[in-house]
This record gives sequence, C-alpha cells and structure tokens, in this order.
Amino acid sequence: MKIAEDANSLQFEAETPGFSPFAVTGKGGEEEPDGAGIIAEPTVTVEKTPVPTPTEKKGIPGFGLFAGLSVLLIAVQLLRKKK
Repeated sequence: MKIAEDANSLQFEAETPGFSPFAVTGKGGEEEPDGAGIIAEPTVTVEKTPVPTPTEKKGIPGFGLFAGLSVLLIAVQLLRKKK
C-alpha cells in the first residue's frame, strides 16, 4: 500500500505473516503516458502449508515414569529375596 510520495521517492507499507526480508527498487526516468515501456514480469505465488496443531495428550501426567519406577523397584526387591 502506498503511504507517501514526493519528487524523489515513493514509500510503501506492507504486512507479512512472518519474517521475509525483501527490497523494492527501480530506475528513475521519464514516464511514458501509454505505459509502452512497462514490462510485466511473472509473479511467484507461494501456497501456504497448514501447520499441524499440537494434539492434547489425555491421561495422567508422569504415569509412564511412575509405572517404570514401580516395575524397577519390584525387580530389585525380587532379586534381593533370591540371595
């Protein structure tokens, strides 16, 4: 979107969804009223890929750690009784 213009420069403002450095440059010169000197360049479109949303884990937090520790303690107790 053009926000300002003077005899020497134009100022534009744009919003981007993320960091993307770019620069707009051009050569000054005489303007042609019919636009004959304008050369259209193809534009590149980028498709947005959907960002997967994190799924919520259901259950008791730390249950795996608790179960593993319990099994380890039971194994240690069984090994001690055999001696």
